[in-house]
Amino acid sequence: MALKRAASTLRGQQSSRVEFNLEDFIDTLNKQGYDVRWSKAMFCPNRDPDQEDHHKLDCDLCDFNGFVYFDPIELKALVTSYGTKQLFMPESRYEPGTAYFTTLPEHKLSFWDRIELLTAKTRFSEVTSMASFAGATAQLKYPALSIEKIITNVGKEIPNDSAVVLKDGRIRFSERPVDDFFSISYFYHPTYIMIDLLHSVRDSRITIVGGDDKEVDFPSQAVGRLEFLVRDESAK
Repeated sequence: MALKRAASTLRGQQSSRVEFNLEDFIDTLNKQGYDVRWSKAMFCPNRDPDQEDHHKLDCDLCDFNGFVYFDPIELKALVTSYGTKQLFMPESRYEPGTAYFTTLPEHKLSFWDRIELLTAKTRFSEVTSMASFAGATAQLKYPALSIEKIITNVGKEIPNDSAVVLKDGRIRFSERPVDDFFSISYFYHPTYIMIDLLHSVRDSRITIVGGDDKEVDFPSQAVGRLEFLVRDESAK
């Protein structure tokens, strides 16, 4: 982010302050920002305080994790500091993937919001039950871009050319598999959940050339982690 140092005189004393150059930020965002899809998060109204886990896992309104996502819009975001914070556990090394997201002032990121990178792709793997099929079509956790490998629970490999990826990201088999489950490796757009806010409320006063100071709302920044790590699906 571009910063500029502006000098000002206060009560006869020479002082300085750091000011955020919003115009430079917007220029950087337009040149280097990622195309993303941002969805706001809110708690599902069917969270049940009488249940031990405090929400219904079989609710049709939410994402089966107790959140409803709404108002999806496509916008530009600066995505920086891709990295992993290494945690060493008795079983192995665990590296949750994180990234920093910065958006325009009017796009206020909040906890549990979801951001999908529309110009990037990475590999994901999941196990799906044949019982979840609609005919010969399977709904995956994420919209698939392409298929890498499919294996059923009896070790049978399904050729990639016997399944096609539909426009909505579902996959359709030429023949419905007869086994109980299949494991699929496929490419998708990385999807992140916001887990921390670095700048939730971010405004300041800037000096207007030839005029008075003006209070300006600045971009917000949040830390996102890959969604399947936030949901801890590796434990399932």
